[in-house]
Amino acid sequence: MRLHRHDGSFQRAADEKLRDAEGDHCLTCQSRPLSDLTLDAPTVPATPRQRVVQAGARVADVQRPTGDAAIVKLPLPAGSGFAFRLGQYAEVVMRDGQRRSYAMANRPDEEGFIEWHVRRVPNGRFSEHAHAKLKARDLLR
Repeated sequence: MRLHRHDGSFQRAADEKLRDAEGDHCLTCQSRPLSDLTLDAPTVPATPRQRVVQAGARVADVQRPTGDAAIVKLPLPAGSGFAFRLGQYAEVVMRDGQRRSYAMANRPDEEGFIEWHVRRVPNGRFSEHAHAKLKARDLLR
C-alpha cells in the first residue's frame, strides 16, 4: 500500500525503483519508521458494515526461524464474527494500554488462524516480548 506521510520520518526502500519522486510517499512494506508517524491513506475506501472486533486470543504457536523474526499463530476468536481480508491488520493491546499493529501474514482460510511475522526491533515493546517470552497458550488482547 502506498501512503502519504503527514508527519514523522521514515527510511526509504533500498531499491531505487521503489522510491517515490515526490519524497513524501512510502511503501509500508518497504519502508521503516524512524519516529512516530501519522500517515494519510486517501485510497483506502471506507468499508460499510465492517465493524471493529475486540477479542482476546490464546497463542497457538510461536516459531523463531531466525534471530530477528518470530512467527506468531493465533486462532480466530470463536463466535466473534472476526474475518479478515488481505492487507488488514490486528492490534495487540498491552497492559499499559499501548497498542502495536500487525498485518496478517497469511491468507484468510478455512483453518481459522491468523499469522503475524514479527520482526525484532531493538527495545520494541511487543517485538522484544514476542522474541524472548511469548509462548503457546499465552493470552493476547
